[in-house]
Amino acid sequence: MTKEEYFKSYPSSKECFQTSDGFFFHKDFDAKAHAQSLKEREVIEHKRPETKEDVVAEIEKPVSEPTPIGKKAVKKE
Repeated sequence: MTKEEYFKSYPSSKECFQTSDGFFFHKDFDAKAHAQSLKEREVIEHKRPETKEDVVAEIEKPVSEPTPIGKKAVKKE
């Protein structure tokens, strides 16, 4: 499996962790635990590449009003 195949298989995942034997993990902790059993214990973090759609979605995300200091935030519906 490649990192591209991983991200295609797990579309909601924003990152993955790969051990030297080629296994991919959702969580850093799990990859590091597995790597302890390997000769080469390196764990490589891969981030999902940003797409044009990701950037546009982030720009169009509604901005919440700032919370005054000393007041609790109230969720508006």
